Amino acid sequence: ALLGTGVLSIFISSVAGQLVCLALLLFLIFVLFEKFVKKSKVGSGYRSNIDGLMNYTTVLTADLPKMGAKRIKIYGDSWTVKPTSPNTVFLKGDRIKVVEVSGNQLIIEKVNT
Repeated sequence: ALLGTGVLSIFISSVAGQLVCLALLLFLIFVLFEKFVKKSKVGSGYRSNIDGLMNYTTVLTADLPKMGAKRIKIYGDSWTVKPTSPNTVFLKGDRIKVVEVSGNQLIIEKVNT
């Protein structure tokens, strides 16, 4: 943008005109950059770290409390979990699966083995 403004300054002598050219060139660069970056990131197959938690299954290493906060560790991070059914009891050794991510909570359900 600065190089383009420098070239245009040969033809435009006023500082205000040069500033307008700089603003227009910066806007054009922003629009083009945004278009190409979004294509490369949002294209098919792009997944974020949260997507990696979907359908993740694990075995509980401790009982989950019936009342209060329920927390598990996945990939070294502690997550608050909420069962799909509030009456489900989760015991040590139960296999669970992440079915949804809701904010900072993982919605889990038991997996029948």
